[in-house]
Amino acid sequence: MKIYLSLFFIFLLGCSHKKEESTIKQFIVFSIENEVFVSAKSNFNDTLFYEHKYSDTTKYSYIKLTKEENEELKKLIENILLEKDSPKFALSSGQELFIINNKKPLFYVNNYINESENYKKINLFFLQTSSKMVSANEIKNFWNIADIVPPPHPPKKGIKLHKKS
Repeated sequence: MKIYLSLFFIFLLGCSHKKEESTIKQFIVFSIENEVFVSAKSNFNDTLFYEHKYSDTTKYSYIKLTKEENEELKKLIENILLEKDSPKFALSSGQELFIINNKKPLFYVNNYINESENYKKINLFFLQTSSKMVSANEIKNFWNIADIVPPPHPPKKGIKLHKKS
C-alpha cells in the first residue's frame, strides 16, 4: 500500500509541474535587401508586422498569425537565444540583426553565408508566411523596443557617399 501511495504522490508532483514561462516580450529583425531596409516585429499576440524602408518612403504591412504559427514563431525566436549574442548593434550587407527583448535587449547577427539551422528555420517561417502579407497604414511605435533608434532611410541609388580620407 505504501508503494501505491508513494507512486500516487510522485504522479501528482509530476502533473503539477508548471511549464516555465518565456521572458521574451518582443523582437525585431532587421536586414538590408536590395537597397531596402526590411524589418519584422512581433510581441507574440497574433500579428507579425513588417516595415520596408526605401530611399524616399516607408511601407508597412502585417500578417495575422494563427495560434499555431504564433507559437512556432515564439519557439523559433527562443531558439535564436541559443546562438552567440553580439555585444554591439552592427549590421553589414549579407547579414540580419535580431534584437530580442528578453528582460534586456539582446543582439544576434546572422550571416547569410554561414547561416545556422536556427536562422534557416526562422527565415523559412518568414518566407512561408509572407504570402499572407496585407498592406497597412503607418504603424506607430514600430521601433519601441528597448530605446533602439530606428535606422534612417537608405540612400538613393546612384548616390555615392563621401568617404573620409
